Amino acid sequence: MRCLGVRYIPLREEHPVVMVSFSIPRKVGGAVVRNRIRRRLRSVLREMAGQMLPGAYLVTVRENLNTAKYCNLVEIMNTIIKKATTP
Repeated sequence: MRCLGVRYIPLREEHPVVMVSFSIPRKVGGAVVRNRIRRRLRSVLREMAGQMLPGAYLVTVRENLNTAKYCNLVEIMNTIIKKATTP
């Protein structure tokens, strides 16, 4: 789980929304690699959207995830989002 990090800020609005942004530094790889990682993570988060609390999420990538299997990404993301949203 050192490969990903999540920061969560709850929002108090009339219309609850989930907002996600990504921080992927250049040391992870070139633009093509970073965009591929971003697309994969978006796909994982789309599946989890119903389970996520309303608020703003910042997903930080710390290492190259190109070789990670999709099921592993789902598992890792699930774990770190639960940790981030638990007080």
